[in-house]
Amino acid sequence: MYVTIPPVRELRTHILISLNFLGCYLNMIEAEMIPHEMPDFLDKELISAMGAGIALADPKEPIETDDEDIRYIYAGYMLSSRLLLTEWGESISEMILKQLPEGHDMKEFENFRGHMLRSNAHLIKDAEEKLADEVEGFAEWKKKLEDLVLD
Repeated sequence: MYVTIPPVRELRTHILISLNFLGCYLNMIEAEMIPHEMPDFLDKELISAMGAGIALADPKEPIETDDEDIRYIYAGYMLSSRLLLTEWGESISEMILKQLPEGHDMKEFENFRGHMLRSNAHLIKDAEEKLADEVEGFAEWKKKLEDLVLD
């Protein structure tokens, strides 16, 4: 299945932040800054390449995604939401928030967390309702994400 990410700046920014969050989490595991096992089903390089592709895409043009892209975007939503409720989530958020300009409305952690949790809840529900039966391996992917221990 192919899904098109529309040229909506806010959605693309949210996807990038979610993928960046996921990438930071995996980098922190690899650097032994977080005492978690590296999930064998998540590919750091693929996450990085996806983020770069979205960031470099023409903002006026839609982006075509495949099943794997959709599963990773969903993982970004799901795991960033779960991590934001842990001490690790605050540490990861601080790395992301440093990149925002002073005065940005999400520069404060609580604003950032609230926005991410609200948006992710909507996007997770939307993906589960509209894509679960269409994306190959979605149910198995969701189960792996749910079973991942994050605290």
